Amino acid sequence: MSLHRQLTEGSLCTGTVNASLFVLAEASANPDLLGRLEFHASQHHSLWYLEYDAGLERHAPILFQLIAGSEVDAWLGALKGRFTGTVIEAALPLEALARHLRRFGKAQAGRRRYFLRLGAPQSLSLYVASLTYRPDILGRLFDNGRVRRLYFHDARTGLALGAQPLFEQAEHGSEREGCLAWLPLRHEVSG
Repeated sequence: MSLHRQLTEGSLCTGTVNASLFVLAEASANPDLLGRLEFHASQHHSLWYLEYDAGLERHAPILFQLIAGSEVDAWLGALKGRFTGTVIEAALPLEALARHLRRFGKAQAGRRRYFLRLGAPQSLSLYVASLTYRPDILGRLFDNGRVRRLYFHDARTGLALGAQPLFEQAEHGSEREGCLAWLPLRHEVSG
């Protein structure tokens, strides 16, 4: 079963007409991901500028659109629990979403710069959780409603959790914390 279908049946996407699903993942956590994307000519963007840092391709967060019924969608759905990444529901085109997420991928402490591992769902979920009581930053991360939901998935660690800002009218039955609703799964996603 395709990953898109699993997410739909698990009620992890709102089904809004003008929104699309995207996947944010690291190639190192998903062997063959870059090869599959290139083989199937799936447009994808690295959130890091790699022309100056050769060798980081495997660790850079990769963003691509999850198109229902595509070969990549079928491959991700058939991974049977080995998929590691974050699914994003957003009303933005791919390039605009990549630009938007790049703003949150860097941190600076003094003169040192660090890349946040946004492609690792554990790291991104912890970052989002740290913003639950920061509506200003959370609103910017969710682009004031144009990023609707995040779904963090890593079967190796048992991470399977959706997050939605409360200004997006979270569903009943969700666990609310600060400005976020943590969304339970209705069906297991095996991707």
